[in-house]
Parts: sequence; structure tokens; C-alpha cells
Amino acid sequence: VPGTRPSRRDMYQVRVLTWLVWWHDLRVGRQLTATDRSLFQATMVVRWLTWTWAACGLALTTEYLDHPRTAAALMTLALVFTAIATALWRTEPARLATAAMVVAELAIAALLLMADGYVFDEARPQSLPWAWPSAGLVTAGITFGRRWAIVAAIGLSVASFIGEGQNGGTGFSNWGVTASSKAGLYILTALIAGYIANRLRAAEVQISAARAREEIAVRLHDGVLQTLAVIQRRSSDTELASLARDQERDLRDYLAGTQSAQPGLTASLRSAAARFERHHGGRAEVVIADDLEEPIPQVIEAVAGAVGEALTNVGKHANADKVVVYAEPNFDSGIFVSIKDNGIGFDPESVTKRIGLKESITGRIESIGGRVEISSKPGRGTEVRLWAP
Repeated sequence: VPGTRPSRRDMYQVRVLTWLVWWHDLRVGRQLTATDRSLFQATMVVRWLTWTWAACGLALTTEYLDHPRTAAALMTLALVFTAIATALWRTEPARLATAAMVVAELAIAALLLMADGYVFDEARPQSLPWAWPSAGLVTAGITFGRRWAIVAAIGLSVASFIGEGQNGGTGFSNWGVTASSKAGLYILTALIAGYIANRLRAAEVQISAARAREEIAVRLHDGVLQTLAVIQRRSSDTELASLARDQERDLRDYLAGTQSAQPGLTASLRSAAARFERHHGGRAEVVIADDLEEPIPQVIEAVAGAVGEALTNVGKHANADKVVVYAEPNFDSGIFVSIKDNGIGFDPESVTKRIGLKESITGRIESIGGRVEISSKPGRGTEVRLWAP
């Protein structure tokens, strides 16, 4: 409900639902993007290459094996998982992003690392597939994110120290150095995998938005934009022509993507006030507190849009000749904005909320985690109060 804070029960229910969705994605698999599919395909190639390299090295150093059956069993286990993952990538790729698959791969990788010093004798020149576990870290980075991938890397590093320490340190001159090198490789892999996955997903979203904008531009160019241009040329109503010109400019800026480089909050609020004065003839005063810090672009866009719609409502319905827009830091965090007019006012309880109020004002602010309150009485003007993070 606009103007009220969520209760503890509401916050608890939202948190429970969030965890249920998260658990569903880990158990069943989430919807994969084209970027996720490409990353999983690359991981599949890494599994096969690293396993093949380890198998060739193991075949050439069998005389150093103390427990060849154990080594063969572990290599077979890694091969089976690699084959299953490849089959899933071709048939059900979303299954690769489940907790069961990621944990299973990391568990097999830990077994390989811990058994390294057990299956080889002290003079071994070869190691079990120390590079194969890197694919599991990449998968963890794609599925869970960079933080959990780093946790997995630390776990594999511990397994590597355990495995290297089983042969007494005589085979490799310094097992600590060898295990540390593996640990550095695993942690670096986790960092890079999580970072690259996030960057590629962000780039995919931007590319999709750009393509959608181009498609919309093609559809609107011969329709809405030309209609607005005709209204400007042929309308004898100066207010209507001015409104059509502003709407055409805003629409062209959106289609061209130039709205992302929008000015700061102060400039945006002054622009909304100037538009109100130009269209409705009243006076709009903008007052900004000196200690107000500049919010992020998403907040600026939402607040400026909500203030602009509030000013439009004043011009259409309030019969006011003066409006004051005031912005200051909120007492806990974020910003507070007030739009107060000296118009005729209304009874908020008896007025059905129109789209301009529900979507353009309340909807914009609530979409960024803020809230809206409206205070008005007949004959005493109206004040719209916005709180934004």
C-alpha cells in the first residue's frame, strides 16, 4: 500500500520466497542465457582436454604407481562425469547449473587431488589430473558466482595440500611449493571465471536492449514520430504543439540511447519544473539542500520521472499558480523529495487512483525500493512526498 512501510512479516515472507526460488534454481536448474550455454560449452572442451592430457601422462608413468587400480578408478570416475556433463549439455544444459552437478564435480576433483600422493610413489614425475578440477571451478563461478567459486577453490587447495603431503615430500622437492602453485591456479581460475561470467551477462543484456531499441525505432519511426511531427506543424494549439515536441524529443532520445547520459538530479528537477511552467503557465520553484549527494542514475531517472508526472497532475487538476519542489537527504539513507502546490486540493480517499498516479509516480518510486505519500485536503493544496534509496 503506498505510504506504508512493509511489516516484519512481509519482509520475512519475501525473504522466504527468495530463498525458495534460489533453491529451486539450484535443484532444477535455471533458465540459461546464450552466454551461459557458450561458457558451459567451453567448460566441456576444457574437461576433455585436461582429462586426455592426464590420461596420457598416467599411461607413460605406470611404473611409478603404487596403487594403479585406484588411479584407474579415479580416472574412470572423472571420465564418466565428463561424458555425463557432455550429454547433458547437448540435451538438458540447464541441469549443468544445478547444485548436484556442481558439487559432484568438485567432490570428484577433491578426490583426485587427495589421492595424488597415495597412488604414486615418492619418485613420481607425474600427477593425477591437477588441471581437470579447474573446469569445476569455472562451472561454480558461472552457477553460483565469484564468491562461492573462491570458496570452492579454497576447498580444492586444501585437498591439494593433503594429497601432496602424503608422499613425504621426497618426490617433488618441495610439496608445499607445488601445492601452493595449484592453490594459486585454482583461486585465480575462480576469480576470472566469476568475473568473466558477470561481464558477459551484462554485455548480453546491453546488446539485447540495443537490438530491442533498434526494432522499436523501426516500428515507431513511420508511425508515432511522424504523427507527433504532423501535430506540431498543423496544430493551432500552442500547448499541444509544445507537448508533442517534447514527447518527440524524449522518444528520439530513448530510441537513440542518449537518455542514459542524463544530467544530475538538480538539472533533471529543474528541467521538469521548466516544462511545467512552459505547458501550464504556473510557477515552479526548485529547492535543493546543499548536502544532498548525487544518487545513482536509476534513482535520478525514477525520481525525475515521478516529479514530472506530479507536476503534470498539478497543471491539469490542481488549478495552482505555484509549486515548490524540495529535495534533501533522507534521515537514514537515500533522498526525500516534496512536491507541494497551492491548488484546490482533493480528498485522497475519494479519488480513484489514475494511471498517472499509480504507475508514473508510485510505480516508478516503488520499482527502485522507495515509497510515496500523498497529503491533500480540499482548499489546502496537495503535497506529494517521495522517499528513494
